[in-house]
Amino acid sequence: MSDEALLQYRRVAEELLRHHYLAQVKGTTLVEEAQSWIAIDDKIEPFEAINLVAQVYGLVRVESTVLGYVAVDPFLPLTLKDQVKAILRLDLDDAIANVQITDILRLPIAI
Repeated sequence: MSDEALLQYRRVAEELLRHHYLAQVKGTTLVEEAQSWIAIDDKIEPFEAINLVAQVYGLVRVESTVLGYVAVDPFLPLTLKDQVKAILRLDLDDAIANVQITDILRLPIAI
């Protein structure tokens, strides 16, 4: 894996944490480059890593609405769909290529 892969992994993880938990990677294990490499080597997707971070730190998940942010079920884990949306928000064309097409086909049409 390249440094670019590490950068994209961390950007997607940061976006998921920011968007769904209004939190930053700072202060979590994902801030350590070695931990990110371990996650990549173990084929742990960014959304799975953030689910673990949220569980360990007791983060409350929020969703953006027209009226602002609202708390949602704290036990509702992030999914591949959330990760694909994050990749699209970040405009990371290379990262979307790493998502398995079979996973994308299982997503609801309206992502």
